[in-house]
Amino acid sequence: MKIGTCDCCGKENIPLIRKYFRYPIQCECCLPRHFEMVRHCEDCDPEEPEKTQITLKTEDLKNPFVFAFKIMKEEMQKTRNIKGEIYYVWQSSLAVMLHYAAPKMTIERANEIAMEWLDRLFEIK
Repeated sequence: MKIGTCDCCGKENIPLIRKYFRYPIQCECCLPRHFEMVRHCEDCDPEEPEKTQITLKTEDLKNPFVFAFKIMKEEMQKTRNIKGEIYYVWQSSLAVMLHYAAPKMTIERANEIAMEWLDRLFEIK
């Protein structure tokens, strides 16, 4: 246990407990996910910080598509097998468009193609 100053009440030279607040964003400062750490004494119940600072690559800020794509890729990979989540919504929407554009194609084949395309696009294995 580390000795120091409580971030909550300011008591000094006391044993500190760490509380982590994690956020669903990729950053360069905390890889792979951003977090804030609050060091507190056993008497304090730490609250989530009102503000946080993150470090991002400048190229990601200049090209918001790259940043947004990373977020989408992550969500697609997490929700690949969960019905009703974002992957499923995209997959079923693509399948309906394919089936509508090529009426002779079965809906099952349209679903297969949509899933293959999404898996390749978002590098899902």
